[in-house]
Amino acid sequence: MNLDAIRKDFPVLESCTYLDSAALSPLPMPVVRAITAKLEDRSRRGVRGFWDWLKVADATRAKLAQLIGASADEIAFTQNTSEGINLVASMLDWRPGDNAVIADLEFHPNVYPWLRLKPKGVETRIARHTAGDIGVDRIKALCDARTRVVALSHVAWVNGLVHPVDELGAFCRERGIYLCLDAIQSVGAMPVDVRQGMDFLSCGGHKWLLAPLGTGFFYCRKELIARFDPPVVGWQSDDRPLDSQDYGFRDAFSPGPTARRFNHGNSNMAGIVGMGAALDYVAAIGRPAVEARNRAL
Repeated sequence: MNLDAIRKDFPVLESCTYLDSAALSPLPMPVVRAITAKLEDRSRRGVRGFWDWLKVADATRAKLAQLIGASADEIAFTQNTSEGINLVASMLDWRPGDNAVIADLEFHPNVYPWLRLKPKGVETRIARHTAGDIGVDRIKALCDARTRVVALSHVAWVNGLVHPVDELGAFCRERGIYLCLDAIQSVGAMPVDVRQGMDFLSCGGHKWLLAPLGTGFFYCRKELIARFDPPVVGWQSDDRPLDSQDYGFRDAFSPGPTARRFNHGNSNMAGIVGMGAALDYVAAIGRPAVEARNRAL
């Protein structure tokens, strides 16, 4: 890893030592250039470049999938972490007496979507920390036959606590409980593998992924996709997505078979281009080297 060369890609380092990517990362210049090129291309070509941009989006989706051990069909683009968590909270077929389990170290996007289910008779159970540690046994103790979902941050935003996802995944899978992770503080900073038992994962792009604000992604385990009807639909949601030859009226709707059913209208294409460029940027450095540097700091 050539730290001097990397530092030149971040103009913010000319004026400070930057240690707050856990809040908002500065954009590396290759990402800025990729976004600028996308916007200039739109200025030159207008809609004629649209289908080329969709190909870039597909490539970015595949890169995200590879990063977390998923398939591209399990990835939907979002604007932020909140959007993905709200998808899960709104799509489950809740019944009065059901409950969701969270922890008191969660950031608001993984608290409010569950609390707002109270009028439906859904209880939000909260595992309380001691000296910054939750302890997986406290989470398990709150689960019962009416627990529908355990929703946690992979890495707690307030103190960096890493939850044992493999243990929680096995526990939840044995009991038919969904495991939903807020992964914005882990993806890009440390290895993440959804095959450890994650059913849903939501992540914004503006922290460790070095992507623009207004970008993110949602993972839904392939076996679960068909169970959930998207709460908001549009041209991307149908099982017959539009292409350059088909703009005709359709008098029936059927959600697509992949996680794209959770997308609806036009996405933040410039942001997605930037996210793809950011993934390439870090891949060229080497993720193991980045992770080792983070731990050393």
